[in-house]
Amino acid sequence: MLGRIGELGDTSAEAHAQVAAAARELGVAELVDVGTGDYPGARRVAGVEDALALLHAQLRPGDVVLVKASRAAGLERVAAGLLTDRTGAGLVSR
Repeated sequence: MLGRIGELGDTSAEAHAQVAAAARELGVAELVDVGTGDYPGARRVAGVEDALALLHAQLRPGDVVLVKASRAAGLERVAAGLLTDRTGAGLVSR
């Protein structure tokens, strides 16, 4: 789960592309761009609610989710949302 990293200034486009490339090199199975369009080749979702819907539909036991963005992007809501599934039970172990 990748959101906008806002503190990059003039190097923003290049830096976002480097983050995506590094994740792929490290073997990340799927990159999800949450509301930015800044990560080349990543699956795009419009925002936090869409990201959570995708996660709730696809996550399986043993999966790992990495979340990276500036605080202003609000992706801590994705991390918090992983702790609860749609029935109110825990989606992931704490």
